[in-house]
Amino acid sequence: MTDSESIYLGNVLAEFNCPRPPTFTPPGEHELPVVQFLRPDGQRRLQFGPVGKRIKLMAIENDIAISMEVLARAFPASIAVYAKRFGDDPERELVAIATNGPGEQEPAKVAAHLIAELALS
Repeated sequence: MTDSESIYLGNVLAEFNCPRPPTFTPPGEHELPVVQFLRPDGQRRLQFGPVGKRIKLMAIENDIAISMEVLARAFPASIAVYAKRFGDDPERELVAIATNGPGEQEPAKVAAHLIAELALS
C-alpha cells in the first residue's frame, strides 16, 4: 500500500466516521475502499471494490469517496452508490442505482462511472 493510498484510506474512514476493521487486509492493486452502510441501524463497514487501476488512481487524485447502501432485500438487490469529494456538501453528492450482480449495472461499474463523472467536472 503506497503512502497516497494509506492517506486516502484514512480520509475515507474519517469522511464517513467508519471504524478501521480489527483485522485489516490492504486493498489489492485495482481495489478501492468503499464504505458500506448497513440497515437497519446505520452501522458502517469498510469493504474493497474492484474498480480498475485507472479509476482507483482517478478517485485518489481527485479526493473522491465512494459509499454504498443496499436498498432492497429482493434478488437481485438494488444498491445505491454514492460518490463525493471529501468535505463536499451532501447536496453535491452523486448517486446512482446498481444491481447486486454481474453486468453493466453492477456496483463496481456504477462506482467507476460516478468517479469519472466527478473527476471530469
